[in-house]
Amino acid sequence: MAERSAGSDDESPHAKRRKLASVSISAQENIEIHSSKNLHELLNFEQDTGSNVKHKIRSLRSFLNVIKYGTDAQDQATKRHLLLEFLQSRSSTVGETDALALSGLVQTWHFAVQNNSESLCSSVAACFALLLGSISSGLEFRDFGNALCRTLLHEDQLKLFMRGMSAHRHKEHLINSCLRLLTEIVQFDGGSAANLVYRQRETTFQRLDVFLSMRNEVRGADSPSRRRPSIREIALRYVCTNLRLQGRTAKSYILSNTRIVRSLLQDIAHDPSWTIHELLGALKKDILEDASLSYSTKVYFFNDWTLGCLATLYSYSDTKGTSTQPSVKDTVHTLLLSICIPSSQEICCHSEAKESAKDVYALSKNGSRDEEFSRDFGSTTMSKRHRNILAFLKNLRPYANILQADLILECFRVAPTLIDDYFSGKTTFSFDPKLTATWVGYSRFLLAIIQLPPYLSVWQEESDEDSCTKRLLSCILPQPLAQKVLTRCLNQSSFLVTFLTVMLLNAAFDKLAQVIKILRGEQKHSYKRLFEASERVVQGLVAGFSTRCPEMKHVISQFCGCPKDKYAFREALTRLLASYYNQIPSIAFDARFDTSAALSETIKDLDQQHKTLKGASFRKLELDHLLDVVFHFPNMQWWHKAEEEQLSPFARLLGMHVRRTETGQTGQMAQILNAIMGDYSILRSGNTFHALDVLTISLRTAPDEVNSEAWGYLDNCIVRLVRKPIVYYELMDDLIAAHVPANSISSCNIDLLMIVLAEQWPYICQRKSIFAVCNVARWLNSYMSLLLHTGSSPELLSALREHFVNTTIDPSHRTIFEQSPDKPLEPEIRLQLDAARDVHKIPTVDGLVLPKVTENIKPEVIFIPPGPQPEKEDHPELYAWTREDAQEALSNGLIQELVLCLCSQHEGVRKESLTNIYRFMNNLEASGYSERQQTYLLLGEISETAGQIIAEQPLPYFAGTLAAALLIVLADPLHFMYSKASKFLNKGPQWNLARLPSYWVDKVILHEPTDDETHYQEIDWLLDVLIDGLRTPAVSTAFNPLSWDIR
Repeated sequence: MAERSAGSDDESPHAKRRKLASVSISAQENIEIHSSKNLHELLNFEQDTGSNVKHKIRSLRSFLNVIKYGTDAQDQATKRHLLLEFLQSRSSTVGETDALALSGLVQTWHFAVQNNSESLCSSVAACFALLLGSISSGLEFRDFGNALCRTLLHEDQLKLFMRGMSAHRHKEHLINSCLRLLTEIVQFDGGSAANLVYRQRETTFQRLDVFLSMRNEVRGADSPSRRRPSIREIALRYVCTNLRLQGRTAKSYILSNTRIVRSLLQDIAHDPSWTIHELLGALKKDILEDASLSYSTKVYFFNDWTLGCLATLYSYSDTKGTSTQPSVKDTVHTLLLSICIPSSQEICCHSEAKESAKDVYALSKNGSRDEEFSRDFGSTTMSKRHRNILAFLKNLRPYANILQADLILECFRVAPTLIDDYFSGKTTFSFDPKLTATWVGYSRFLLAIIQLPPYLSVWQEESDEDSCTKRLLSCILPQPLAQKVLTRCLNQSSFLVTFLTVMLLNAAFDKLAQVIKILRGEQKHSYKRLFEASERVVQGLVAGFSTRCPEMKHVISQFCGCPKDKYAFREALTRLLASYYNQIPSIAFDARFDTSAALSETIKDLDQQHKTLKGASFRKLELDHLLDVVFHFPNMQWWHKAEEEQLSPFARLLGMHVRRTETGQTGQMAQILNAIMGDYSILRSGNTFHALDVLTISLRTAPDEVNSEAWGYLDNCIVRLVRKPIVYYELMDDLIAAHVPANSISSCNIDLLMIVLAEQWPYICQRKSIFAVCNVARWLNSYMSLLLHTGSSPELLSALREHFVNTTIDPSHRTIFEQSPDKPLEPEIRLQLDAARDVHKIPTVDGLVLPKVTENIKPEVIFIPPGPQPEKEDHPELYAWTREDAQEALSNGLIQELVLCLCSQHEGVRKESLTNIYRFMNNLEASGYSERQQTYLLLGEISETAGQIIAEQPLPYFAGTLAAALLIVLADPLHFMYSKASKFLNKGPQWNLARLPSYWVDKVILHEPTDDETHYQEIDWLLDVLIDGLRTPAVSTAFNPLSWDIR
């Protein structure tokens, strides 16, 4: 059969049929509404879902759009009046007829659902939402609007919402209109119909978790127009409206619905910024600050998962915010601070919160909530009560985000005990030295933790001292900063790593000093029991800190290898060295540090930089820190002068003091100089401080060319006086005997330095040039004039002046000393003397110094040191050594603790300790420990000594502490007490307990030390053993020197 071809004319049966309507209704313009009659015709029900009905709905929406969004106020008011007139004409009793005026529109919605007209359903629902939004601001529409809300939420209309809410995900227009309408119903008239929405929650809240997960394809993109918001944005606004206007029961239902909460907060960082701001505002105002919500509801909602979702907004990339609205990062940071920081909304601090909101706010009003919260920090249940915050904080990244670090720091500022729990078991990042951005950020975070103000409420009389000490130590030096890690950081080749480590240690030392100062400051106002507890806490802090910080030799190594041009680093290192000597001197004195060389070098550099001022401020701080070290350093070599040096360290320090007094910055330098001059009797001991001022003024007011010659002469005389003081004491006695009457000898005043200057003057005249001798003579003359006006004996000064005249070779130089000494001082010098007297409050009459009047000063209250801690009930040290080999048991102190068990008050503990010591001796003899012979000998002697008495009484504690200390000594052959310990062990197999104290006092204090430089170290070692061994009155009798027989 041949195939037929289709024709091309319009009469062909294959041609497409045309529409019969000549004009499309949809193309017509909106129906104009000029009266209530037009509105009635527009809202009449028609059994049709075609274009005519849709056109009427569009016309109604256009009419309502003018009322709600119109810009012409007159047109807006006219249409608003028409709508009110229509509603009043159709229903005179709105409350009884239940809004029958819009029954036609409701029937249209029903008919559209029955005929499956989705576009008409969406348009009618949107029209209702627009109507409620248009009349919500008018009080005259209030009754009608409430009636309309009741009609829409009636059981007959719920299936209409069911049709839209159960639509497929791709039918967003149905879901959109229903959610908008429900939102308008909830917020109409301030939420008067919100409870009706909650009653029908099976319909109104259905699939809400699904809608909250329906985002646009381009997530997180802030569209400028936002013409078509996503279903999630509309649903999120619906949820926020419910949280704002619903009652306590409805809000609790929403917050306890895990599916809704998870969909609400999951991937919140992908939302536009305006929705995020709206949600965060609802969380803060409508949940956190809502007094009607129960405490447990808030705790259940703001768990660690919720806080973690909110923390993802820290990485949200948006604009920095405007003048009226902050950025998302700042907003979420403020919210998290309100949640985590204890206040009237401290909802995360209890795992089982049973307090009502009334109780919480009652406490917050009288200000006792924070105090109660602070007192709970020392309790053992602290970690459980803070587990929500801790679980959240541990998942943050403070090393990568500044705001996250600030949040953690604010939590630590209010609850410092969180620091210990925060780092416990936290292994996400170690502080191993690696020069990376992460390591630098983490070090900054740790530095900020250390710099938090000290918080000492954790130590109380009823608190456990060990746990309080541990928590305080974690606030001073957090757990990641262990000794091994800090030592590795200090020895790194990277300058930045080492510098940051030094900053961390400096901050830790400063905080330790603050804590100790506060603890000891409270002792004066404490009861005896609290005083003893605080003192034990201080001792525990110092001991724990000493084991956590690096050994001082590593700091000294860094200081010696630090270039001079790195001023800030050198200043930080010297500050750290001073902190070691101030806070933990027992560790500091174990290392050897040439303080005199460092001080001389620093002063010399400052002399050279005095003119250029390059790095002078840092070097001055460095000098202050070195002076702080010198103040605690007993073996400072003040008079040792290197070959290339012209002046001794003391003279350089005195010169620096002369220059600093010009600006009034003397500080500790003056104290050191006065202490040195007082110890060596360089200046008068009765008036030493004023004598130093006189010497300083004379050197400062002298011309530069005079000072350059006078400094060498003065330094040489001081060094001679220190080396041979007896010679100059005899010369002073001869001078006083020759020129002062016998009845006035006790009142004469003269500095020993003046005697040395006069004795060395003839040699200066012979060896120096004429110009140099002239300059020195001018300075001597001015110095003696100042001494005459400041209380020195005139007779002795006249005799010394006569000696200078007779021994001067050049006649021109004699005239300098022959000038009248009674001439008045220059005004500038007089002002400086008056200023020195005002500073030190030295009374004067007619320019003469008056003796000081001794006042009745109350003696300082001396607090007795705390006694020893009571013996513990259990003794794990009896068997702790069995888990390790001999060398490790000795190095870890387990054997020392085992030996101290011989001093127990319980006979069974003493006998068990003796048996275990014998067992350890067998293990020690079979081990490869290098010092096993000496250790075996020591343990054998203490065992033989204790075996004679432990059946009747405990071993004296001094013998136990001595044996424990000797175990440490014998482990190190280079120990300064090793020689004396070996001689003691060779005396016999048993110890004479009654003569133990006298024997060691004789060998350590009354005999020469093993090494000339370890005398004070040996004394410190013995004092530690003696003090630790003084436990009972019976032991104190052995410490009585009257019972000693020292031969």
